Parts: sequence; structure tokens; C-alpha cells
Amino acid sequence: YDEQSSHIDWGGLELGRFELDQQEGQFDITLEMMDTNDSFHGVIKYDVELFDEPSIQRLANHFLQLAAAVAENPRLPLDDYNLVDSRQQAELLALASPRPAITPDSPFPHQLFEAQAAATPNAVAAIGGDTAWTFAELNTRANRLAVQLQQHGLSPAGRVVCLLDGGLNTAVALLATLKAGGTYVPLNVNDPTPRLQQIMRDCDAEIVLALPKADRDPTCAEPPLKPQWLRLRHGECLDDAGQPQAAANGQAQAGDSAMPVAFPGEFSAEQPAYVMYTSGSTGMPKGVCVSHRALAEHLVNIGAQYSYTAVDRALQFANTTFDPSLEQMLAPWIAGARVVFRGGELWTPADLWHCVEEQQLTMINLPPKRWATTTCPPACGWSSSAATSSPWRPWPIGDRASSVCSTPMVRPKPSSPPACSTCPTIVLRA
Repeated sequence: YDEQSSHIDWGGLELGRFELDQQEGQFDITLEMMDTNDSFHGVIKYDVELFDEPSIQRLANHFLQLAAAVAENPRLPLDDYNLVDSRQQAELLALASPRPAITPDSPFPHQLFEAQAAATPNAVAAIGGDTAWTFAELNTRANRLAVQLQQHGLSPAGRVVCLLDGGLNTAVALLATLKAGGTYVPLNVNDPTPRLQQIMRDCDAEIVLALPKADRDPTCAEPPLKPQWLRLRHGECLDDAGQPQAAANGQAQAGDSAMPVAFPGEFSAEQPAYVMYTSGSTGMPKGVCVSHRALAEHLVNIGAQYSYTAVDRALQFANTTFDPSLEQMLAPWIAGARVVFRGGELWTPADLWHCVEEQQLTMINLPPKRWATTTCPPACGWSSSAATSSPWRPWPIGDRASSVCSTPMVRPKPSSPPACSTCPTIVLRA
């Protein structure tokens, strides 16, 4: 074989190389090997919509590393061979090494919120529609409801089911439940009644926080079960006449932001802070408990990962029946940032961009499917299919579950100029 002339002398028969255009293959990726006397030549064919050139080059290097190792010592068990060289191995080990975890000042998330409310009482904490509450106002409403939960007999770690709209009512219900020493159990008000009944029985719900009947979708059925039902409007518990309910001995009115709720004595941080139920697609829904300590540690560490500060404005987008919904509320709050609530409405991409621009959001966290259909305003001319020229950039934050379940995104601080004049610059943190 003559490399220079690209010809082969085959016993007097001269053969030349003839380049053919690659034809469509039957597989996403194939490796073809050819034995040419003292060496092998290989060709990798791949679908360019699934793989990029650096990925294929990396796979080819892994194969060469394995082939060289096998040739050097062919008697080793297959799992003893390395696919990476020493440099790549050092890089992988560095990525796998856990960063030092941040220990929260308190193992209870609501106390982290209370500390921030005391530090910045007049800063805006929550926005829902045309309503905006400061940290002091949100803390006051949560304290008031927490006292009422205790007065209605909520036991330590007792389950509080929330059948709400995902807006400001949910914010108050979450904080109040944690403050009162209960366990937050969010459910979707639009779920079938049998599912709601089964979950309420399974978690042994003591109290259900729900919207007033007049504010609810009339097609949504209510499970006729034994827990006490309390109705919320604007974060306030209503009486039978639909008016704000006064707590016994005036405690509810006295529960201002400076007066903490009587937290249950000897209450352990290992008690469950919330319970999330699975879809039940493989059987009965199963509840997953997360402790106060685990939630507090996650919040301070994810907040540090996102570099939250008091100037940030985060979107609460996730359905309340998914864990990211708590992260989207509590992590910004304990850093002093404000949270804008989507509520129960279904948003179009245009609705999302309107909120981003109107509220000047710096953090949005979307499911990948929603991200795939999101586009800049028409004048920008960019869509998610043209990611290479977009103002969005990937930023890995850790494990595989993070990138599968949701796609966190942030916009640079105002010192960074926007990529186009029509839309705010937003950086993708996948």
C-alpha cells in the first residue's frame, strides 16, 4: 500500500482509491474496521443530528486507548482496562470530587426565611399578578396561618395537604406549615378525586388547605374525607361566611413578623418537612419524605450554586407537586431575592417572555420540553433550534437528574450587555 499515491499493487493489478459520498446508514453510529496487513484502518459513521465531531473524536480516543491496552496485556478481565488516558482520568476525578457542602445556620428552612425577613423586612419577597408582598408582609401572613393550624389541632409533623393554585396562597401555606411544625403535602387540585382520596388516606392528612369554593374550578371534585378543611384567600384563613377568620385569644392578629410562632418543643430536624407523591403510573402513588435538615442544606447549597443575591428576581414556574417548586421559592427567599409566581395559569411562550421583560427576571427554571418551544420575541429572530447563535448558554450544575427534570437559567447582572436589543440576555444553566 502506497500512502503517497493512494494506490495498491496487488500482484500486478494496480488498485486506486475512489472516494464515495457517505450514504444514509441504518444505525445512529457504526464503526467499520479494515485489516491492511500490519495495521487496521477504521471509519466511524454517525448521525450528525445526534452526535457532534468532538463527541465522536472522544469515542474514537476511548477505542484507541482500549485497543492499545488490550494489545499490551490481553489477559486482563475486560473491566480492568481504562477507556481514558491519565489526563482524562484526572479531569473526571476532579469533576467527581464533591465540593465542600455549605452548612446552613439553621436546620429548619423556615428559620432561614425568618432571618432574612428580619434583615430585609421592607424588600419585596413575592409577586403574584398585581399583588406584591414584602418579606414582613409574607412572614406576617405565614405566622398568622401557622397559629391557626396549631389551633385547629395540627400535631408535630402532622400532614397538611395543600389543594391550592400555586400562587401566593401556596407561598403562605408552605411557610405556615413549616413554622407550625407540620409536614407540607402539595396536591394538584385538578387531579382525579380517587387519586386525591387515596393520597389523603395514605398520608393520614390532618388538615386540608384549599381555595374557597367560589374561587375554584367547578369541575374539580373534592374528596369527602375526615381532615379539617380550611379555606384560603390572599393567604388568609376564611370563616364560613367567607371572611378572614380570627384566631382564639387574638393570637392570629398578634402574629406579626417580629413574633415567631410557638415551634413544637423537642422537634427534630430529621422530621419530614414535606412529602411528594409519585405519579402512580406503575401502581399506587408513593410518598417520598424529605426532612427539614435535608431541605435546608439543599437550599443553601443550590442558592450558592446559582449565586443568588438580594438583587435577583426568580420565577416560580414548576407545578407544586414537584420538588423544584420548593427550590424556586425558598432558595431565593433565604438570599433576600424576590419570587414571581406563575400561579395556576397555563402560559404560552409569549406569556413567559412578557413576564421576563415586565418583571426583569434574572432566574427562570423550565422543563426541557418548555425550553425547546421557547423563542425570543419576533423582532429578535432567534429560536431554540438556533442555539449556537442564541443569547442562552449552558452551565452544568451537577447530577444527571438536574438536567433531566429541569433546566435552570439565569440572566447576567446588569453589567453584562444583552445579546440583542429586543430580549433580555439569559444564560442557560442546564
